[in-house]
Amino acid sequence: MSNDSTINMEREMGINIIIPLYNVEEVILETLESINEQTFNMYEVIMIDDGSTDKTTEIVREYIQDKPQFRLFTQPNGGPAAARNHGLRLANRTYICFVDSDDIIPNYALRLMYEAAISTQCKLITGATKRFNSNGEWFIPMHIKHNIAKPGIKTLLKNPELFFSIGPCAKLYHHSLIDGVFFPENIRYGEDQPFVLHALLQAEEIYTVEKVVYYYRLRDGESQSLTQSVNKDPIRILKSVFQIFDYGEIELEKNNTEYEVALKYYQRVSSIELWGALRAAIESKRSENQEIAFKMTLDWFQSKSDDFLNLISSFRYFLLYSCIERVCYITKDNKENYRKLITYLWSRQSNEAKKSVSKSVSCTHECGFANYGGQQLETCTTNII
Repeated sequence: MSNDSTINMEREMGINIIIPLYNVEEVILETLESINEQTFNMYEVIMIDDGSTDKTTEIVREYIQDKPQFRLFTQPNGGPAAARNHGLRLANRTYICFVDSDDIIPNYALRLMYEAAISTQCKLITGATKRFNSNGEWFIPMHIKHNIAKPGIKTLLKNPELFFSIGPCAKLYHHSLIDGVFFPENIRYGEDQPFVLHALLQAEEIYTVEKVVYYYRLRDGESQSLTQSVNKDPIRILKSVFQIFDYGEIELEKNNTEYEVALKYYQRVSSIELWGALRAAIESKRSENQEIAFKMTLDWFQSKSDDFLNLISSFRYFLLYSCIERVCYITKDNKENYRKLITYLWSRQSNEAKKSVSKSVSCTHECGFANYGGQQLETCTTNII
């Protein structure tokens, strides 16, 4: 994520809507129509075509020829982060929101969020979201679990559940939160998290409006499961997850973030993105995936401080418990790599952390391996693998 302190421009009132485009000829008109039908008209749409090879640009050009509030720009393919960054550099309104090119927003969304921003003076506005496909629409289970849509004024300290809705869309940003801040273009998965984390940390208060403001399209045949999506390339995603952690660590430290808030963010990334990618690599039963995953994780751990490795209990849980529960998936030639990884992690833990593991982790494995809750990890791994 880069910063450019030289950006200083006069801002017009209203909203810039930034939309990255890439090969969305089948759905883009529905997205643009949902914006054109807004009951709020103080907006300008900035569309960045990211090197589409289908008819996306032709369709968009024809649609916007009599709509001056819609502007189209093109660039060579560089990914969604590069496209959004292009849009951010062109933005000149007081508020900014992001819409993905296959999603839609209800006709009241912009007005509702804008009026909330003005009346509450909160610099970050959020709202409820749904997924939809040709069969219907539904709330996202994780958002229900964490009560993401509860309306009202929030802070990260009181409402750390905000970390479970850390995508860039369904939010209205006051430009001062994100001036000179851009999406990291070297991350190919989860590249939006550092940007949104920055905005969340910068906003003293966040206001959630009382209605659904965004609909995420789930293409027919696609799965909403993170595990299924990472199965295609777990190693690429695991590498990105470590980058997300690194960006997050810098951002949290830069903002002197409270311990409780930082811990909640780390728990979110480790329990969803990190474990999702690591589990996919293990359960693939592919020796190459497992070897790279274990060695990459070990290398990353070796670059971290003891404080960091002890802070995040999820590391211990997933690597000293969940992975061992899946030891039957680990190929014979990777058992030593796995042993090295968890033995190293154990060696870096404080006595207090080790006692915590001994008390809380105790199980008998389906594969017939021994109970290991109260044992030293070195002995445990010898027995298990």
